[in-house]
Amino acid sequence: KNAPRTFFFLDEIPSLGKLVSLKNALQRAGKFNLIFILGFQGRAQLEHIYGKEAETLMSAPGIRIFLKTKEYG
Repeated sequence: KNAPRTFFFLDEIPSLGKLVSLKNALQRAGKFNLIFILGFQGRAQLEHIYGKEAETLMSAPGIRIFLKTKEYG
């Protein structure tokens, strides 16, 4: 029997500083029916805090929604 989905909202991620376990949590979330909703203003914010790991953080979620972004690529 599958566990019910649990939604975990993280808005304004850069204001939280570097969360050392975030990458691991995003990669393992599916095994626990955990759905992450991540909010941030732009890729540059994540790159400033996470460096090269920012790409992994942005690629981990299965669904991505971009609202009113002025960034390219």
